[in-house]
Amino acid sequence: MVGEHYLPQPLSQVATKVGASAKTVTRIFTKETGMPYQSWRQQWRLLMAVQHLSEGKSVADTASELDFSSDSAFVSFFRQQTGETPGKYAGEGQ
Repeated sequence: MVGEHYLPQPLSQVATKVGASAKTVTRIFTKETGMPYQSWRQQWRLLMAVQHLSEGKSVADTASELDFSSDSAFVSFFRQQTGETPGKYAGEGQ
């Protein structure tokens, strides 16, 4: 659990859990939602990251809670998605 939210499992775990291939899960998920599972999961993690940072949580805590492999992986993901670092977004160093 992530705070009050459930962290969506990686695609490989979802596929194993439901007994289907990752390709099949992606096809069905895309048909039902209009976006591939991996894209949806990234958007969910970005939304939660913005929420955590807005609440004053640290970059390290946010990265850990959202199951990133490292703080630097989270910073890279956040920068790729938003064009700025999570620290800058959160107003650190201002």
